[in-house]
Amino acid sequence: MMTNVDDEIMSQLESSISNEERNSFFLFAGAGSGKTYTLVKLLKKIREKWGTKLANENRKVAVITYTNAATDEIKKRGNFGDLFHISTIHSFLWDTIQPFQKEIKRLYLEGLDADIKLQINKRDELKNKTTKTYKNTEEKIKRLQERKEAKEKIDKFVYNPNGDNLSTNSLNHQDILKIGYEMICQHKLLREILSQQYPFMLIDESQDTNKKLVDAFFKIQEDFPGNFTLGFIGDIKQRIYMDGKEDIKSSIPKSWLQPQKQMNYRCDKRIINLANKIAEGIDGSKQIARVDAGEGTVHLFLAKSNADKPQTEAYVCEQMAGISHGDEDWIPEKKAIKILMLEHRMAATRLGFEHFHDIFSGIHRYQMSYLQGAMPEMAIFSNALLPMLDYIKQEKNIEVLEIFKRNSPLLKAVQDVDYVSKLQDIKLKLEAFKNYDIEKITAKECLEFVSKNSLFNIPDLIDEAMKLTDVDEEEDKSIIAWKQALNLPLSEYKAYDDYVNDRTMYATHQGVKGLEFSRVLVLIDDYDAKGNLFNYERLFEVEPLSKTDEKNLLEGRETSIDRTLRLLYVTCTRAKHSLALLMYTANPEKAKATAINKGWFIEDEITIIL
Repeated sequence: MMTNVDDEIMSQLESSISNEERNSFFLFAGAGSGKTYTLVKLLKKIREKWGTKLANENRKVAVITYTNAATDEIKKRGNFGDLFHISTIHSFLWDTIQPFQKEIKRLYLEGLDADIKLQINKRDELKNKTTKTYKNTEEKIKRLQERKEAKEKIDKFVYNPNGDNLSTNSLNHQDILKIGYEMICQHKLLREILSQQYPFMLIDESQDTNKKLVDAFFKIQEDFPGNFTLGFIGDIKQRIYMDGKEDIKSSIPKSWLQPQKQMNYRCDKRIINLANKIAEGIDGSKQIARVDAGEGTVHLFLAKSNADKPQTEAYVCEQMAGISHGDEDWIPEKKAIKILMLEHRMAATRLGFEHFHDIFSGIHRYQMSYLQGAMPEMAIFSNALLPMLDYIKQEKNIEVLEIFKRNSPLLKAVQDVDYVSKLQDIKLKLEAFKNYDIEKITAKECLEFVSKNSLFNIPDLIDEAMKLTDVDEEEDKSIIAWKQALNLPLSEYKAYDDYVNDRTMYATHQGVKGLEFSRVLVLIDDYDAKGNLFNYERLFEVEPLSKTDEKNLLEGRETSIDRTLRLLYVTCTRAKHSLALLMYTANPEKAKATAINKGWFIEDEITIIL
């Protein structure tokens, strides 16, 4: 039966981890193919066959995922114990290299030496020493040399996979990838240790795993084929990050198993047909639908680049309600659709936190935590001020009290005898908040009231920013950023907090890989995104190839068309039942012709919005 088309896949995978014969493998698992389900099922089989032996030998199974969310999902589904080391690649590498501090230091300093040498060569090639380029290069050399002097004094390096790693002895995320790769490749003993410690290593989203690390893992398997079973799980069509291995399929040894899941359990038939047409330009692979899959709906809307975007997007949702057979959940007020954009600023503009985004998105201190919603200074807003203001408006006194119990110094050291009087005091102070309008009151005004009444502890960085009068160019950029941000209305903080905590309809094209939604609206707007990695205007043949693309095409290398096509595949396959694409373009007629010529859409599935 068609519903059991992938049963043979599971049998092959089980054979690869059996007691009698072990074999490394690459599982090609396309969109909606039940990849995580298969991975969890395989892990349970490994536990059945090898659990007791590995536990007695104090060895583990390594499962490497791409995100913390994926790690949590696997743990939740499998209820796995200490037998499995389930982590992101950065966490895994740090656990591996952390004990070898001298080697970390050597490789780090060697990397700095190479960077310094590169910049010196660039400087020496410049004939005119009075140019800005020459002076900037001199500055880079000076900064690198200062960093080297500082790092030479360090005895122990640290790293936090979920933080921004700003202390002098911290390694950043790229350092971990580079040093981890070099240590594994340079030291056969470390490769042997890994093969002994983790006789099974399964790598999810392998198409986006750093290409050098993929080679390093290949090398472990090559050195210890009998003791180390390596399993790659992924989909070439969904490679959207630049450091993934472009030719991973051709790199797989012929002796490996290469099963391919064919069933798409997620999407309705029309969406799968669209995905298969897009896949013709990537790897030619096709998926089939469930027997009981619905017909599904797809539609392409094309609007001029200068169109009124809020009005256009509202119109598209209204039209989709009718196109998808009266599905009223397409009405934006129902908040039952997912709207995908090319980059975060597009969401910031639509949700109303564009000034907040422009201030913080480029600050080095927050390079990771800003878009993860993990800026430590935001806690006073996310955990205290914003929910408190909301509860006060709703007159939910118990909830307000709970916030104060968790966060306020006023109740931390209160004795039973004065508890009631303290509560009365807080209640009086909070009366002023009833009149606060987050659209009008600035963060600074709110925090000044908080500080004056000692309601909550204000983070040191924000406190410094509030006290800062004259801005000096030498001042910490993060303090300057907070000084600017404190003049924004609280509504921008609320909008940002809702976005990063997934309480809105918006997400990025890249950020939803692995997720699924009943209704998806893909917004395509190269002009608003202002990126250079992806270009839909070129993909739809509205614009010609760039000179770089032409050069890469001649040399057989990846172009922006290749990257954009894979991104289009990812976005379209997020939809379970109905999918709309809204493209803002300089030439709607040309985009329409291309969409029809490529077989992605038929005439009746395309609307040009005038």
